[in-house]
Amino acid sequence: MSEFLSTLLSLSLGGGLGAVLLAAIGRVKRVRIGAGWRCVLWAALCLRLAVPVSLGVPALIRLPVPVVEVPAGTTAPAVSGNSGDTTAPPVGGATLPIESRPTSGPAATEGSQGAPTSPEPISGEKRAVRVSAVGVVFLVWAVGAAGVGAWVLGGHLRFLRYRRRWGESVEDPETIACFDRLADELGLRRRPRLLRCPGLRSPMLAGIWRPVLLLPEEPMPRRELRFALLHELTHYRRGDLWLRALTLWVNVLHWFDPLMWLLVRWVERDMELACDERVLRVLPPEEYRAYGSILLKLASNNK
Repeated sequence: MSEFLSTLLSLSLGGGLGAVLLAAIGRVKRVRIGAGWRCVLWAALCLRLAVPVSLGVPALIRLPVPVVEVPAGTTAPAVSGNSGDTTAPPVGGATLPIESRPTSGPAATEGSQGAPTSPEPISGEKRAVRVSAVGVVFLVWAVGAAGVGAWVLGGHLRFLRYRRRWGESVEDPETIACFDRLADELGLRRRPRLLRCPGLRSPMLAGIWRPVLLLPEEPMPRRELRFALLHELTHYRRGDLWLRALTLWVNVLHWFDPLMWLLVRWVERDMELACDERVLRVLPPEEYRAYGSILLKLASNNK
């Protein structure tokens, strides 16, 4: 337990510093690292943070490990059996650690001339406090992780219930033809389901195992629909749904670190930038302005 908490805290500290560095790199104009490559670095960082094991590397933060201390110069009490043997009783399956007694000096002389001293009783109060401190820290972390995980899972379950109740297959031939044409241009063999849901203000991509692309109930203008579908299908092609799920898992594990909450926002920002960079490679230059204005319109609709 103590080793797990030490590794978790060390990873959180190092991961937070790495997240700040990656976020700062994205704002430095002289450093030419595209948003796509930054997403690769984000994925590598999140993969490390998602597995809180030491991997043979010493942890930067060490929690005190509860130990049983025996006063110097004493031995474990003996137990006499029927055969006359004298053995030291095990404590927890192992013998008690014994420190070497002094071989010279007044203490050694006094102890050798006098009667054998009885071992001082081991104070269990200090050991109990140290054990309970690590246990309390672990309990607080576990309760917080369970709470954040329940919040994330609850939001996903509400979305699934909403989609199953209100989602309807798109039957508009023009919308389906535009969807298929864009998917062919991006080289998508497997494609998300195309559904229409009331209450949406802009298209959105959701789901990991069974991804769906949801459209608003009201029909969209042809050009706006084309750019929106291209944007969401590019997210699907890049696998951004998996990176999003990974960041949420990291947030659950490292909920106590404020930088991990910022990490989710920083990753989402770079995912959007990387998606736009990929879309602009497909569109002709004369459509750049229209694409940007439509994205700003859709983003304002979600606020």
